[in-house]
Amino acid sequence: GKTLSLSMSSVLSLNPDIPECHKLQGWFSTQTNTRFEPVSQRTGGMGGGAAGNLLLMREIQDQQLGMGDKADYCSVRGIIQVFRGSNTTYKACPSQDCNKKVRT
Repeated sequence: GKTLSLSMSSVLSLNPDIPECHKLQGWFSTQTNTRFEPVSQRTGGMGGGAAGNLLLMREIQDQQLGMGDKADYCSVRGIIQVFRGSNTTYKACPSQDCNKKVRT
């Protein structure tokens, strides 16, 4: 089997334009009759205590879930409370694949 884990300092990029990503997407597209099982079904629910317990992010950090030798699994739901519109967008270089910030 394959697993994926991220630490607090990890960066997750969706569909990066790298050879490994294209190879994985090619493999996945050929898996027509493969049954993929969600981690939550495999582990009996959320990790870190009894299955199905709801924890705050602070409680997850306090209990140091995911920091031990054994993996801890959980589902996370969040709500954006602050959205700063002043710096969410910027003018970018109009050239194809450039995306550098342009000073105004």
